[in-house]
Amino acid sequence: MGQKERAFPHAKADDKLSFVPGIRDYMIMTTEAMGTSALIAYGFFDSAWGLLSVLPVGILNFCRYTRRGSEKKEECIRSEFKEILLSVASSIHTGYAVENAFFDAVDVLKNMYGERSVLMGDIREMNRQVSMHISVEKAFMDIVKKYPIDEIESFGEIFLYTKRLGGGYAKYLKDTADRLEERITLKDELNSMIAQKKLELSIMSIMPMAILVYMKLTGGSFLEPLYHNAPGIILMMICLGIYAGSVALGNYMIAKVTNSL
Repeated sequence: MGQKERAFPHAKADDKLSFVPGIRDYMIMTTEAMGTSALIAYGFFDSAWGLLSVLPVGILNFCRYTRRGSEKKEECIRSEFKEILLSVASSIHTGYAVENAFFDAVDVLKNMYGERSVLMGDIREMNRQVSMHISVEKAFMDIVKKYPIDEIESFGEIFLYTKRLGGGYAKYLKDTADRLEERITLKDELNSMIAQKKLELSIMSIMPMAILVYMKLTGGSFLEPLYHNAPGIILMMICLGIYAGSVALGNYMIAKVTNSL
């Protein structure tokens, strides 16, 4: 079955969930690519020609770095939204109006994240619109469209239609906030488990290269037949392809599991 159609459009591909590397990020990516290509040149080919691998390695490293950056940004937004839900649910429970509950959420974000908060500016803008007599649910839709995350969209759908339910408006919102908070907490626990697998994959990805370099440093002429001749070069290129494919497959599997959450 297809995915349920939302009541509002998703953000475009270049939305605020996309990670945009800065100068520091590019420096790190370049250093990693150069270091990796140097190890490939030394361990697999014993030739400076192996440094030509810096271009494909750099491209793959850029894709990996930006993907993980986007994942971390989404986790950060989801974590902040969880705190907003907790604050809103608590305020509604104590008798606050929904509009006032979001004003208090700004203080919660400021105390927990300071100016590093991603959502604080959006909540402030939402509260500004509410102070100009725009309905709170309509103002919240701007955040929903800006950050197409399941939990935010789910809350937005409830928020958009729940006033039609009459007197139970606050109760429905609080119940929704409680359920979504539990869902985000569960996702955080699953992400912690996946983070351990990512660490294991990183170690397993490094080990073959480390073993090869160690053998070359300590094995003397043991690996010499694999260098500077056509059969050896072809064999090492096949090994490098298998190595790169295995690392790519591991990252693909981890990404599929992460995206399925």
